[in-house]
Amino acid sequence: MRRLPLPGTTRDLAEQAATAVGLLPSPRGVMALPPLPEEDHFCESCALRYGDLTPSAALGLIRGHPGRYRRRLQHLPVDVVRRRPASGVWSDLERNADRFAALTSEISEPQWSRTAVRLPGERRTVRWMVRQVAHEGLHHLHDIGAGANDKAVLFDVDGVLVDSYPAYRRIWSRWADHRNLDPDLVWSHTHGRRPVDTIQAVAPQLDAAAEYSLIREFMANEGDGFPVYPDAAAVLRLLQNRRWGVVTSGRTPTVLQRLRAGGLPDPPVLVDSSQVRRGKPDPEGYLRAAQLLDVTAPDCLVIEDAPAGVQAARTAGMTVVAVRTTHLDDELAGAHHRVDTLSDTVPLITGWLEGNTREPGNRTTR
Repeated sequence: MRRLPLPGTTRDLAEQAATAVGLLPSPRGVMALPPLPEEDHFCESCALRYGDLTPSAALGLIRGHPGRYRRRLQHLPVDVVRRRPASGVWSDLERNADRFAALTSEISEPQWSRTAVRLPGERRTVRWMVRQVAHEGLHHLHDIGAGANDKAVLFDVDGVLVDSYPAYRRIWSRWADHRNLDPDLVWSHTHGRRPVDTIQAVAPQLDAAAEYSLIREFMANEGDGFPVYPDAAAVLRLLQNRRWGVVTSGRTPTVLQRLRAGGLPDPPVLVDSSQVRRGKPDPEGYLRAAQLLDVTAPDCLVIEDAPAGVQAARTAGMTVVAVRTTHLDDELAGAHHRVDTLSDTVPLITGWLEGNTREPGNRTTR
């Protein structure tokens, strides 16, 4: 059996970050460390981009790492885990994560740009160090492997749980005609994106907030034109007592109203357009949902229907199933799996929760 890696680098980074902001005294000499990624690093293995991970999000991940380590290590046989340096401490992995979480809790916003020497002629900011530790922690968790309770499923809403395509097509066409814009061009910018982002893309000269109010007026006239898909209830029943949530470009009151009208349960976690600075295809929404569910991005399975959502989830380092409700295969090529209906996701979801659907190839189901 393999033995768990011990993150000496994590310990060193904790000390360097604390030293950079004056929480610990400066060490003598320069630490002998291997070259490390640049400030704007992109990890091809887990698709995490440092520039997309805010310091606060990184700290949230770090503070949750010790608990995640403990839960996962409890699933392993005792002879697999290094019991050191003391009884009751599973490994240096857990102890170092606790230490870093405690140290970084004292770092304030103005200190993110402070620097420390990594190697001769090489400096890294505290912001980078925090991102690096969060990143290393994700890889350590991946190496340990996730138990069933550490897996999560995330859903987009429109085009996945709610059949909103016809209504939104009417709404955006009406708005385009109202503003003398090409309806097809406008529609091509709507899929998976926040309305304000669509408006800014197709009509940057207009006041996006005011135009969104007009869109909402048109939306109210649609009444019950937003039914849930017939198979949505059965799919969500699979997730009773499991970790799941939704990440939507809509707003919470509207989303909950439509889900409840269709007899669907309220999501345990709902990340809407107001909770992120950047909408899809930016990964911020999916990363926030993972943080709120206390899981890592690689342990999230995402059900999407739009290219922007697929890109957002892939950039977040998650596994993606695309449902062909609104787009064709060539537009959904970035997804790991492509299926025709929400019902077709059932074997993928159950396999994911049982640990049998990790790092899939790009597959299509008809």
